[in-house]
Amino acid sequence: MSFLFLSFSFIFFFFFASFSFNFIFDSFNFSFFLFFSISFFYSVNYSFSFFFFQCPFFFLSLFLSFFSFSLLLFFLILFSILLISLSFFFFLFLSFTQLIILFLSFFFQCPFFFLSLFLSFFSFSLLLFLLILFSILLISLSFFFFLFLSFFS
Repeated sequence: MSFLFLSFSFIFFFFFASFSFNFIFDSFNFSFFLFFSISFFYSVNYSFSFFFFQCPFFFLSLFLSFFSFSLLLFFLILFSILLISLSFFFFLFLSFTQLIILFLSFFFQCPFFFLSLFLSFFSFSLLLFLLILFSILLISLSFFFFLFLSFFS
């Protein structure tokens, strides 16, 4: 009976682990695509407006737009790597505590089974909350940096 509970909790744990890692990489791809498209349309619009209205500043606007685009991509990649590493280490810590409780439930004939289920659900919800929080932080910092560069260029 305890082996059945242990196998069920392992299945439950690995399902939530795979779902959370898919959420991490989907949020990274969405934020990268969003800011790539914003920066690309910004640079094209900025360059063509300078080309049609003030032709001597066309190459300067191209340089400023591609500089802001590359700097924005650098900060986006840096914050995304920070987000993925923080969430990965936090997930490893919670999965380690989950495995300790699972082994305790296996040795003590499953009195901690509901506690392990609660901890897995709590770790999954806390991981999702931190991912959403860091994604909002990443998007807001990149957006304010984008506004700062567009204001000064």
